[in-house]
This record gives sequence, structure tokens and C-alpha cells, in this order.
Amino acid sequence: MSTATIIITVILGVAGLSAGLVFGFLPMDTRKMTQSHQRLSTILGTVSMGGVIILIFTNQNIASWVLIGALLAGFILGAIPAVHSRAVKRFPYFQPQEEHQPVRRPRKNK
Repeated sequence: MSTATIIITVILGVAGLSAGLVFGFLPMDTRKMTQSHQRLSTILGTVSMGGVIILIFTNQNIASWVLIGALLAGFILGAIPAVHSRAVKRFPYFQPQEEHQPVRRPRKNK
């Protein structure tokens, strides 16, 4: 294993962990996601999958598995309720969209 491969693997591990944390911090219910959340989720997902595919095609098998594992570990870590609530309080961007209360119509009395 060359030095360049080790450096690439470490960088991709840190980047994957960061992207996984962002995925974990986003609201789990898609109805509570804002347009910005949905856009970020789409972009991160596309870049992550593109990175894994490129790594597989360039025969960087260890780096591709590290990236997949880091994404999964970051998501699991970010989805822990205590960590998730702390991140939502610390970073207002991750706050879910407020749910709209349905309009209740008065019942007709006979």
C-alpha cells in the first residue's frame, strides 16, 4: 500500500464521516425537510455515490469500503437522539420545517 493510497483513504474517511453526520442531522421525516434540506440531501447522496463508483472503477477497493463505512458510521452517529438534538440546537440549519396544522371546519349541527 503506497503513501498516496493511505492519504486518499484517510481523506475520504474523514469526508465520508462528515457527510454521514450531515445525513444524520437532517430530519428523518421527508415531510419535515425544507427545500434546502432536500437539495443538500440530493447533492450529498449524488457526490457520495459518485465517489464510491469512481473508487471502484479505479480499483481503490479499500478506499471505497472506507468511504461506505464512514458514511454509514457518520449517519448512525448523527441519528443518535442525544447527538441529533444537540446538533439541531447548535446548528439552526438542521431544524425541521414547522408542521402546518390542518384547518378544522366546524361541524354542522342539525
